[in-house]
Amino acid sequence: MFQKRDRPSSELIVRLKLRRRYFALVVLGAASIWFIACSDQAPIPPVKSVTHNQLHDGTDLAWDDLIGKQVIISFWAIWCKPCREEVPILNSLHAQSDELNVVILGSNVDLKQGEELLSDRERLGIQYPDLLQNPIDRWGQENPQFFPTTYIIDVNGRLTQVLLGEQSAETLYGAIGATPPT
Repeated sequence: MFQKRDRPSSELIVRLKLRRRYFALVVLGAASIWFIACSDQAPIPPVKSVTHNQLHDGTDLAWDDLIGKQVIISFWAIWCKPCREEVPILNSLHAQSDELNVVILGSNVDLKQGEELLSDRERLGIQYPDLLQNPIDRWGQENPQFFPTTYIIDVNGRLTQVLLGEQSAETLYGAIGATPPT
């Protein structure tokens, strides 16, 4: 009446479980990307009490001096491979900053300073300035949890986009309404 069925091997069970988990991660990742891409959040105005930041070279940055320019802030770390991959694109944007009316700034997530920061910047070939204080308080934001994270600030000083993960030249140039060089 009842036939004895062969039980799947433990190897097959493990592969099926891994495949199920992988599928769940892909679906979750796609849903996250869709949510971020489709969110229509209003720009976040700056907190008026946060007016200055210091750059890695010791100069003082007054945020109000950047009104009228778009600003890209990249949160990076030496251990973050996607962060390292973005540096040439950000360097290219920095080289065109006057032409594109944009300011490129970095923010080391490990809050390194002095020689340690300079060494990491040199190893990555970073040519744009780094903020010494974490800029998140300027827009009342939490510390980024994914790296790289990129803030896009409009000409009025409002945070308009938060980009998560490695960005392409098309994405970064597009975020400021520009076309990447060919």
